[in-house]
Amino acid sequence: MAIGVARMMGYRLLDNFNMPFSAKDITEFWRNWHISLSSWLRDYLYIPLGGNRKGKNRATVNLMITMTLCGLWHGANWTFVVFGVLQGVFLVIHKEWRSLVKLKQLAWADQSLLWSGISWALTISSFMGSLVIFRSDSFSYAMRYFARLGEFRFQDIYYIPQFYLLLTIVVVAHVLAPYLVKNNEFIRWHRLEPIMYATILLLLLVLAPTNTSPFVYFQF
Repeated sequence: MAIGVARMMGYRLLDNFNMPFSAKDITEFWRNWHISLSSWLRDYLYIPLGGNRKGKNRATVNLMITMTLCGLWHGANWTFVVFGVLQGVFLVIHKEWRSLVKLKQLAWADQSLLWSGISWALTISSFMGSLVIFRSDSFSYAMRYFARLGEFRFQDIYYIPQFYLLLTIVVVAHVLAPYLVKNNEFIRWHRLEPIMYATILLLLLVLAPTNTSPFVYFQF
């Protein structure tokens, strides 16, 4: 929205997120997540500290300092500091893995479809797990949250029927419709697509919940 409004006024802003949740490793994730912040940290903190120019051990220390301060940037709370430390640990582990792949010539495994799926799952689950600490007011709350993840009670599922209805319509219309109509001479997808998006927009307006949540970054 910010990029679109700025462009309407003649300003061209850089993309700040580039599909980070499709990243297959944590390094790629942070390259595409909050690009303005991560680029600033790289250019004005990591590189001035020496980057990776002064050996492996110094590069590890520089990376940990950078990501710890990245967490602290969000606020003066130990939960933010631990979040930053965890990101540094994840990045260091990934760099060690990359070194092992290069040393043991395991590029074939690293490029396989199976490992890509495993790597993606590890990346996203690690980051999402650290977000629990990030969003918690205290470590005790975060621990209680993690403890509840091991429980499952059907009545605890947050059920929004409008969401599932809209999701079904989007999947059917956007994924299946092109295949259903591509061989039909009487229906042209380029004519159907605008109608589909207009319908989705209308449904969003009608089915959207009335209660709102405050924007998380307003607190920083």
